[in-house]
Amino acid sequence: MADNPSNINVTRLRASANDGECSGVTLALAKNDLARSGLTLADAQANGMYLVDDASTVHPDFAQHPAIIIPYLRMDGAPLSYDLTGVGVPYVRPRYLPVLGKSLPKDGRKYDAPRGSGSQIYFPRALAPSILPEGAVCVVEGEKKAAALCKVGIPCVAIGGVDNVRESKSASHALHPDLATVVAQFTDVCILFDSDIATNSNVERAEQRLATLLALQGARVHCVRIPPSNQVDAKGKPHKVGADDFLVSYGADALCDLILSTPALGERPHSEPGDTISAFDMLGRKVHPVQELITGLLEKGIVTFLCAPGGNHKSRLAQQWAMALNVGAPPFGIKCDPPPAQATMVYVSAEDDENELARRAQAIADVLELPPPSKPTPDTPYAGGVFLARKGKDSALAIMGESADCTLRPFYHELLSLLQSIPGHKVLVLDSAYDFVRFKGHGKIDEDSVNLFIKVVLQGICDKGDCTIIMPWHPSQAGSSRGEMDGWSVAWRNAARSRLKIEANENKEDEFVLTVEKRNHGRKGEPIKLRFYRGALIPTAVVPTAAQDATAMREAVVRAATQAAELGLPFTVQRNIDGPVLNQLEKELAKKLTSKAVKEELRAALDAGQLRYVRGDKRMSAGYYPSDETMAKELARRAKKTGETHQTGGPS
Repeated sequence: MADNPSNINVTRLRASANDGECSGVTLALAKNDLARSGLTLADAQANGMYLVDDASTVHPDFAQHPAIIIPYLRMDGAPLSYDLTGVGVPYVRPRYLPVLGKSLPKDGRKYDAPRGSGSQIYFPRALAPSILPEGAVCVVEGEKKAAALCKVGIPCVAIGGVDNVRESKSASHALHPDLATVVAQFTDVCILFDSDIATNSNVERAEQRLATLLALQGARVHCVRIPPSNQVDAKGKPHKVGADDFLVSYGADALCDLILSTPALGERPHSEPGDTISAFDMLGRKVHPVQELITGLLEKGIVTFLCAPGGNHKSRLAQQWAMALNVGAPPFGIKCDPPPAQATMVYVSAEDDENELARRAQAIADVLELPPPSKPTPDTPYAGGVFLARKGKDSALAIMGESADCTLRPFYHELLSLLQSIPGHKVLVLDSAYDFVRFKGHGKIDEDSVNLFIKVVLQGICDKGDCTIIMPWHPSQAGSSRGEMDGWSVAWRNAARSRLKIEANENKEDEFVLTVEKRNHGRKGEPIKLRFYRGALIPTAVVPTAAQDATAMREAVVRAATQAAELGLPFTVQRNIDGPVLNQLEKELAKKLTSKAVKEELRAALDAGQLRYVRGDKRMSAGYYPSDETMAKELARRAKKTGETHQTGGPS
């Protein structure tokens, strides 16, 4: 055999639990660390562990730091060694002990391993009689957890990290042979990763990978979810709970119940209905009508894509529908049968800021004459609907790679938590599609990836968050030019159960056609011609005519002139209309106005007898007043007494 490399202390590596000598400080640190997992020094010794003041005396790759040294055995109880340049070196791992006022070595690493030793599986030596059904075994991350579970009769092995399920990095698709040996002897394998799997997509992905490898070996795999702690850190995040923490807090019976209550993947608890329904029962099943939020247009509880090129008001229409549904009002401002359902609005905009959202919201509410939503309270902060203005923020729900590789992003969990905190059904607008998904490689044109994003990620939000999603979507340039509102991948067209499109009428300015391209479950609504009117999209059949618009303009200007006169600040021929008055008129009429246009309307109202102009003298102030002569003169005398006229700028 070759010479001993790197001066590794093989004798020390082969030390028994009784051979380890350490200081009283290290002994106290080890007792505290073991106790957190429900272990004692005697338990550690029963598993061959020993204590050292300086782990580097065991192996030069280890840090100069007090540690618990954990020797590894194979499943048959033989010592585990790894080959290092022809030398069989006993495999151990140090558990570095936390020292008050001193950081853990190697950037806070709790465990360590010799370089070149690969990933190994830990089999505890001490196992109490099993309290699990015959053929069941658990897999955890970390040796102390495995030792703690075995102590109470829960058969368990450990991996060094959630990703350490292969023998080496080069074995990309092969389960570690020692784990394959476990599967050969146990029928049910229960994965118990820490509670942060609920919010850590990397851990969840590692669990899925391990579950896949185990299942391919023939195991029935159970992915057990450990509940998070009720305590939170300074950022409001729940403390992480491992299997050993749960065991210490609630006992072996509770952990056993948690394991036994978790069905194997692909199976359901006996209390839940299965996916299989007999043909006989299917033919006799009572069929409920398709639930809709907007008849013929928006089905409840699924994802609807609203497709249009830029500038066709898809975002505005989505906001209009959400605001109307939020208060149970007709989506186009006209009565409809059946009346629309009510759904709390959650509008997420990744493109527009608060000012633009407010501008649209106020115009839509004015045109549709929407009643005010519920006012938020400390107990119900979102009951009246909510806007999330996320312009400039990372709003990706998931990162999609090729071949359906998916990583959930933090905003996915934030959004789902918000939806679940709001009672009742919600209408969720995600404006717009590509702000809420990020693609790697060719994921954007990969059918598996697009299918997974739409059918699993988005539909999962609908199901878990009790909501209907409206997603404005911009087709590819080629799809727009064909007029088919598709592109990139055929899955963008086929995966969604419902697709609407908005097309501009090239022959009429500000006119659009809304068409139902696809509805898998309900009847298609008829195409609707819409007109952009004062900030909203209204069916052309009910949009006011030009004459009606002119009448509205005249009435608004007459009201403004009358109010100014009553305040003693009459409009005059000589001076321009000031900014605040113009702003109020623009808000009321939802269109841009100039001082000249308003003054022309004043003259027209004067000619039509709707206003009266009083010339100024020593007793009366000049300006436009109500048409009644007596009232006009009284207001003009009152304005003169105040010594003010409407100061609005330079001469016209």
